[in-house]
Amino acid sequence: MILWNKIHRHFTALWKRAFVRDVFTLQVGSAFAYGFGFIKSIIIARLLGLEGFGVYAVALSLTGVLKILTGFGQEQALVTYLAEKYRKNDAQGMSVVFKYFCVMTLVAGSLLGLLAWLSPAIAEALYPQNAEAIGVMARVAFIAFIVSLPAPLITSLLQVVRKVGRMTVLENLNNVMQLLFSIGFILWGYGALGVFLGLLCSNIIMQVLYCIQFFLLRKQYNLPSIRKSLLGAQSIAIYVKQGLWIAVDKNVVNLFPQALLFIFSLFVGASSVGVAQLAIKMSYLPAGLFLGQAVRMANSVLPSMKDQGVKHMRTHAVMLIKHALLFHSLVVFSCIVALPFVVILAYGWEFQAVIIPMIFMLFARLLQPFNVANISLLRIFRKMHLATIYNTVRIALELLVFYLLLQHLPAFLPPTPFTALVVAVYLHQIGAFGENFYVYRYILGMRLLRRRGNT
Repeated sequence: MILWNKIHRHFTALWKRAFVRDVFTLQVGSAFAYGFGFIKSIIIARLLGLEGFGVYAVALSLTGVLKILTGFGQEQALVTYLAEKYRKNDAQGMSVVFKYFCVMTLVAGSLLGLLAWLSPAIAEALYPQNAEAIGVMARVAFIAFIVSLPAPLITSLLQVVRKVGRMTVLENLNNVMQLLFSIGFILWGYGALGVFLGLLCSNIIMQVLYCIQFFLLRKQYNLPSIRKSLLGAQSIAIYVKQGLWIAVDKNVVNLFPQALLFIFSLFVGASSVGVAQLAIKMSYLPAGLFLGQAVRMANSVLPSMKDQGVKHMRTHAVMLIKHALLFHSLVVFSCIVALPFVVILAYGWEFQAVIIPMIFMLFARLLQPFNVANISLLRIFRKMHLATIYNTVRIALELLVFYLLLQHLPAFLPPTPFTALVVAVYLHQIGAFGENFYVYRYILGMRLLRRRGNT
């Protein structure tokens, strides 16, 4: 009884913190989104079959790698910059941030349009056997990406003004519409292309809803107008520079899973790419349930604590990491036990090759919670260039090792392409963990190893 009272008091004290309530709201929404994402993948895999799902996975890896080239950091930097200006009640500063986002989004949209035009030619050069299907899917995907470009402005504003519940509802509504449209187009006979058509239709509807939200937020919180922001004479150079550093770092990190599948697709058949895509997706389930939203909260809340000192920021960063580590570990071990049965029962015996690489990848994911505050802290203290250099070097080496392993596996390793995939995932996770030593010691000022005093 005493233990229960202590636990109850502890959770009651935590729940009184707005930060913790927002994290919980985002985690509930993330859990729903990820669970719904698995339902979507199960339905699509069942409808398309292993080979059709593999062709879809190849198109997804191609568009994922090429989309990274159009990222200039505006989406990732936006929430941090808006949080800083909003907490200071700096309307002019927010106006400059709006201008920065709109200009960089226009540039990104132009590049995506060029990629949409070139998609058939790129598919013909890389995948001659499925060139026509993959080219059309890639073109529709890039058009869908263009339509969704303005969305981060509204979701960032909702985070900054602490309307995370509304943001969560809108994002999950998008997921539901994507699934419904995708099922409809697949049943209508469009095959794997139907998934991308569903993405396009749902993105169009969501942009209408996001526009409505923006005008409601602008009226309620007296936010600057987009037109006046664009006409303003203030320079956005400082944001472009820092955003590009963020973009390089974020794009390099995002490049890993996408490039991994892209390189994999050049060596194996479409069905094997489908298996690899599912194994990686399912191994990210624990991170998708909790860590993604914890990172988003770190990006929106920690910047507002900068003026209160490093000690205050460190306390909340450590609290966030502990919270994430506890729940993440429980989910990882639960997934190791349950997901093999889910693969067989939900996807069918046709996808049984997913199980072994998925289990090995799940063990590697236990290191992920230590990284949840890194990006936010590196942005706040303008140290993104260090993370960018580190990640660029390590990920380039990881992809090189993966490429070499696909060609020449050592004799002591199982002779399958999935062995190279698992080794690459472990190298990537260990390399990402290494960044924590710099963040904890030199930014947060924490002693990682305690020295014994003389007795």
